[in-house]
Amino acid sequence: MRKQNFFLMAIIFLFAFSINNAQLSNWGVKAALNNSTFSGDGLDNIESKWGYGIGVYVNFPMNEQFSIQPELYYNNKGATYSESDTESGFDYTLTLSADFTIPMNYLEIPILGVYSVNPNFSIFAGPYFDIFLSGKAEYESDYHYADDYGNTEDGSSSGSEEIDSEDMTIPGYGIVAGAEYNFGKFNVGARYSLGLNNIGDSSDEEIKHQNIQFTVGFQINN
Repeated sequence: MRKQNFFLMAIIFLFAFSINNAQLSNWGVKAALNNSTFSGDGLDNIESKWGYGIGVYVNFPMNEQFSIQPELYYNNKGATYSESDTESGFDYTLTLSADFTIPMNYLEIPILGVYSVNPNFSIFAGPYFDIFLSGKAEYESDYHYADDYGNTEDGSSSGSEEIDSEDMTIPGYGIVAGAEYNFGKFNVGARYSLGLNNIGDSSDEEIKHQNIQFTVGFQINN
């Protein structure tokens, strides 16, 4: 927790300092729609999860076509997956199924190199760093029992378990690339990010984030 708080305070301070000293730069706000999932060996039945993001950006022009753009996002990512199993005995059958949703909240800091193809269209790429804030594993399970004597039984249960930040890799990192179209003070964009670190600090399996993100932004100043 101390490591998490240290990185949070340092990043927020540096970003606030950048905006405060941004007389020669452009800055604005963004909202995002995320379609995220996990990648890794041995991950079966993993599906994407919809989430959201909100953030700010500062653009520092280097010349007429190239600029550096650090961003700060609160991002909701994660994944969903399902499991099912059937057990057959001498005179019965038991079917089990479960659906899991894993929402995870991060503070994410992309540092982008932006190339302006023309005054309205740009492409960008760069690294990102993230700090795990909170998350949980939610589940819904069902079972169906039937035997040869006509007996049946159905049931269901649901619940959730919080993810301990001590079990997560802090900070995480990855790469991001995308494109953006500007019209006036508004911009729309799409990007793909790939995590390069194992999200769990002590996990034996390599599990990494993937995210497709659609953004809408508004430039505060010129």
